Amino acid sequence: EPHDLQRIAVAELDAAPAPVDDDGIEAEVDEACRDAFEVYVGTRYDDGELDVPFTRPTIADWNDGDRRYQCFVGLTDARLIGDAAGGDL
Repeated sequence: EPHDLQRIAVAELDAAPAPVDDDGIEAEVDEACRDAFEVYVGTRYDDGELDVPFTRPTIADWNDGDRRYQCFVGLTDARLIGDAAGGDL
């Protein structure tokens, strides 16, 4: 099915963010997703060109042991089809 977002990374945070709160977790995942974007697209992330949304654990999830996050990339007014892992774009 067509979709607006392409998943480019699924991983877990290796270390506790500083500070260990929602803002710290968000900052760590944001940086990890920017790095994943660079590997996937081949250029450093630029806020003006593409959108890189992500999922992340909340502080409550973190305290329960959840370290998982996902990174996505999307184009305004465009559709990507397929899965990055499968190479179908």
